[in-house]
Amino acid sequence: MRVCPHCRLIYQGPAFEECGLHEVGLVERHEDPLVGTSLDRYEILEMLGSGAMGPVYRAKHAVLGRIVAIKVLSGDYACEESFRLRYDREAQAIAQMRHPNVVTVTDFGAVEGLPFLVMDHLEGRSL
Repeated sequence: MRVCPHCRLIYQGPAFEECGLHEVGLVERHEDPLVGTSLDRYEILEMLGSGAMGPVYRAKHAVLGRIVAIKVLSGDYACEESFRLRYDREAQAIAQMRHPNVVTVTDFGAVEGLPFLVMDHLEGRSL
C-alpha cells in the first residue's frame, strides 16, 4: 500500500504520487501505518475491512477503554474538498439518526489531515 509518511493517509488508487494534503512523496508499506498507533485519543488495534472510501478499524478509547469502530477516509478522497464535505455531511446525518438498526456515531474529527468517523463497534458475522 502507498502511504503518506507525514499524515499516514493510505492511497488506494494509482492517481497520486505524492500526498495531496502535504505534497510529500508517498512510500510503499507492507504493514498498515495506523495499526498499533494512536489516532487522537483512540488506539488502533486492527483493520476490520476496507470500504470504497477507506479502511475501517477496531480501536480502543485511551481513557474509557471502550471498543469502537473507526472509519478513516483514504488519501484518494481526503485531499479533495468535495469528498471531505461529503464525509462531513455523512457524519452529521448518521449522528442525527436514532434507530436500533443504525450504528451510533460517537465522534468525528481529523488529525494531521486524516479525517475519521467513530461509531459503535458491533460484534457478529459479516454481512
